[in-house]
Parts: sequence; C-alpha cells; structure tokens
Amino acid sequence: MKTKYYKTIKPVTAKERIANLVEAHNKAWEKLRTCEKCGGSKGDSVYDYRLAEAITFSQALRTMGVTELELLAD
Repeated sequence: MKTKYYKTIKPVTAKERIANLVEAHNKAWEKLRTCEKCGGSKGDSVYDYRLAEAITFSQALRTMGVTELELLAD
C-alpha cells in the first residue's frame, strides 16, 4: 500500500499521513454521531455536511486499502 500511493516519500512520512487520515476519519464519524445525538437528521445542513465528510474519509481510506473490516479488504 505505501509503495503504491507514496512512491516519492519516506515510509515514516507515509505512516504519519495515513495515521492522520485515520484520526480525521474517526473524528468525522464521532462528530456525526454527536450531531445525531443532538437531534440532527438528514436534510439539516450541518448533518449533511458531517455525513459527507465522514463518507469521504471512509472512501479515501478504502481506496488506499485501509479497511476496518477484513471482508472489505482486497
């Protein structure tokens, strides 16, 4: 995975970037859950923004081959 997406940078830097992406992914989903707890629902602009952000981070990780479930891995 690192050699496919990060050919020109050091492995340590690649790991840090992936770790930051995973952290941002987790924070985005937590913000969405918080929004849901506060009564947000589909159609609210804040809820829709947070949902789109969380899905985008998930898709980015999935594209890179980083998955939460083994069955989603290639």
